[in-house]
Amino acid sequence: FKKGKSIEIICEVKYKPKIEEVDRYQLLSHVLATEAVIGVWISPKTENSSEGLEYIGSQAGKKFYHYRIDLTYDIDSGLSKLCLKMASLLNIEMS
Repeated sequence: FKKGKSIEIICEVKYKPKIEEVDRYQLLSHVLATEAVIGVWISPKTENSSEGLEYIGSQAGKKFYHYRIDLTYDIDSGLSKLCLKMASLLNIEMS
């Protein structure tokens, strides 16, 4: 996700519900290389988790989140919710 010409958010999409250590290092390296401000893992919601954004922590002045997307019924709705949440991280209003 870009704001103007700068990359603000880098997202890493995973098919697996649990984010592992290697995934953390992968996203961290992408965020640092692109000078993004925020890194987000995106993975499918499971029976034991809820859809939405979870703050994971910060490293090297960068913030990291995990977004679980519900793809059970309506993929378009899930993607719309994801985009709205990413926009809110950048303080952008979307209609």
